[in-house]
Formats: sequence, structure tokens, C-alpha cells
Amino acid sequence: MPPSSVRFLPLLALSGIVAAGEVPVPTEDQAWYYTIGGAEPVSIALNPAGAHQVLDAHASLTASYSCGNFDIVSSVTNSFSNAATSLQSTVMGAARGAIAALPLYVFQRAAPGLYELFQTYAADFSLNFGDALKSCEQMEQEILAGKDPYEEWIQMAKAGDWRRLMGTTTDAVAAKQSVESTGGAAGYPFPKVTSGGVVMAGGTGGPPIEPIRDITAAGWNTTLGRPPGSNAPYTPPLIGPEVRLATLFPTPTSAADYAVDVLGDAVIRTCDGCPKRGIPGNGLNVKYEAHRQAVATDLVALVGGTGVPANADLQDVSAPGVAVSAKVIGTLRELPADEAGVFAGRLASEVAIARTIEEAFAIRRLLISGKRVPEVMSTKPAMDVAVSAVNELEQEIESFLFEQRVSKEIASNTAAGVVARRNQLDARSQQTLRQGRPEQSPLEEGGRFQ
Repeated sequence: MPPSSVRFLPLLALSGIVAAGEVPVPTEDQAWYYTIGGAEPVSIALNPAGAHQVLDAHASLTASYSCGNFDIVSSVTNSFSNAATSLQSTVMGAARGAIAALPLYVFQRAAPGLYELFQTYAADFSLNFGDALKSCEQMEQEILAGKDPYEEWIQMAKAGDWRRLMGTTTDAVAAKQSVESTGGAAGYPFPKVTSGGVVMAGGTGGPPIEPIRDITAAGWNTTLGRPPGSNAPYTPPLIGPEVRLATLFPTPTSAADYAVDVLGDAVIRTCDGCPKRGIPGNGLNVKYEAHRQAVATDLVALVGGTGVPANADLQDVSAPGVAVSAKVIGTLRELPADEAGVFAGRLASEVAIARTIEEAFAIRRLLISGKRVPEVMSTKPAMDVAVSAVNELEQEIESFLFEQRVSKEIASNTAAGVVARRNQLDARSQQTLRQGRPEQSPLEEGGRFQ
């Protein structure tokens, strides 16, 4: 290892070589350490290597709740076939034969007693079936009142089926039967970058609806003036300022991946019995930790090197609002190794924070833009997801900055007071030594003054 690198061995801890969470302890004059708020402005991620995972919902949650699945013909047949007495069975047989042979008004005149008995059983059945259907519909509303996000999407898909059938049929009964039988299998129109446009998503055989991913990707496209579902390569303009969005997230997929990593997502299927999946998010700390490790590694190379750093190298360890100049690198090279390590670590953390916050605000802006896409605006569950995601991301940013402020306050209080007191005692001791005992006879020109 070169001598210049050996001197900065404490810096290697910043690049993740030592155990995570190990605190670099300053030596010599330590007031500066507590003035800057310690070495770490925010805590490390709970799992720096955390990756999002897809979780399957329990099989019972994939059941289709619809009272339209009841068959009135089957209900009538079962009602009569379950007659409890031989009299009811006899009536059932007689009624079937009579009804098959005669219209009801003729049946009433030919066998008024049997007709009356049949009407009684028919009325009982109608009442029982109506009560059962009413109970089912009440239960269905109670299920929906639980705000099952998956069920809301299924209802939107069924509403889309109704709209399509209104333009193709005038038979309301047939339309209802068609909607209930398909159960949202056709899906719902939604922008899908993976499919290259707005497609019927969520249904049988189609891609799933992934609200966070799809809305973020649509926002990326619309921000750059492209169709919401486009997956064509983006070419930045040759003239004009830098397109910062394309620098942060070169593709709509990269922006969508970032949003899902931080916020999580749901995998929506609108077809009956299709699996329901959720993806938990990891928050911003994992992104911050990745940036901190990368910047710390670059700082180790710069501070341990010689010569004037190139501008490109300085950009690698800088962020908007936190510029690292060649003079800063030169000063770090001149400091004692332990002090340089703490300062460089703190600098890497602040650059990582700035980068993470910039990315988080960019994703927030994409979600806001994405929810203005017509297919999203016309879909209440999608709008609810977008609004909730923006609020959650804002809270995540606020919590991130709050942790930074609290960390600095904690690091700057008691420990700083102890160091300040130690400095006072040292200063008093030095003053006493300088004063010493006064001479009785001062010297003048090499001899004692008489």
C-alpha cells in the first residue's frame, strides 16, 4: 500500500471496510467534532442490503365477492327439491305438470286450490331468496367498506365492462350476467411502460396493474413530453440546459424501480381468483446508505492521492448544495489522519443526504405528474394511491431531515460541554505555568540589576 494511503487508513472505515455502526472517535482537540454534529448525520439503514420482495396474499383473499353469482333458477329448483314433507313433494309434482301444460290463468281456473298452494310456496321462495340476496349484498358492502384496495380495482374493471356493454347491447339482464360472469377478467386501461403504451392491464392474460410503478413511469414520460406508456429510448436535446431528470433517472423504468424500492407497491389483478400481491418499501435510508458508501470510497481515493483533483473527480464527491472543492481535499490531506477520517465521513454523509433528498423530490414530482394522466385521473383507486404515495414520500423526507437535526443536537450537547470544560482547565493550567514565580532581582544586559 502506498505511504500516502497508509496515512489515511482511518478513512477506509468510511468505505464500509469496518463493521457498520462503528463510531470513529476523535483525538487531540475535539471541539470541532461536536461543532459539526458528530460523524454521522443520520442512522444507517436497518438493512443496507435490503431489496424489495413480492408477497402473496392468503388464498382466501383472492375469492370473488359478488352476489351476482347466485343463480335464481338453481335456487328455485333447490327450494322445491328440498321439500320436507310428502305433501310438498306431491304439490311440487302436480304443480310442475300443471304449469307445464297450462298458462297460469287457465291453471287458476282449472285448479284454484292447487294454484293457491303453489302461489303460497312461490311467495315463500321469493321472500327467502330476496332475504338471502339482500343479506349477501349487505355483506358485500361490508366487505367493500373494509377498503380492500384490490377489490376497488376489481369494481373499476367491472365498471369498465358496463361502459363497453352499454354501447353494444340493450339487454340489461344479459349485460349484468356478462359483467358478473367475467368478473373483471378483461382488465382496465392503464399506462404500462413494459407494454409500450396504455393497455388493458390487470385482467386474465394481461400485465398486472402496479400503481406506484406505472404512475411514476407515466410521470417520467409526461415530464419529458412523451406518451405516458412510452418505452422508447430517450435522446436529450443537443442544445439547451441539462435535463436533470434524465441524469437522475435515465429511463422511466429506473425511476419506477426507485419509487417501488422506497414506497413499495401492490400487484393488482382484477380477475376472479387471481393472486393478490404486495411489495413492502425500504424507505430512503437504504438509498442514503448506498450513496454514502459510494461517496466515501471516492473520497478515500482523493484524500489519499496527490496532485490537484480533476473536476470530474470532484463532481463524483459533490451534490447540489454540497460542493467539494480542491481546497477542501487539500485541507483534508493536511489534517491528522483521525480528524481527516471524521471530516471526510461527515462530508460523505452530507453529500449522500443531498443526493437522496434530490432523488426523493424528483420521484415526488413524477408521482404528481403521473396522476394527471387521463387513465389515472379517471380511476379513483389510482388517484388514491398517487395521493397517498406523495404524502408518504413527503413524510419520509421530513423524517429523514428530522433525524439529521436530532443527530446533530444529540452529538453537540453533553460531549461538547465536557470537551469545552477540558479546554478551560488546560487553558488555566497553561496560564499558571506562564506566570510562575516573579524574579526578585531582574536581569539587565546579562547582569543582575542592583
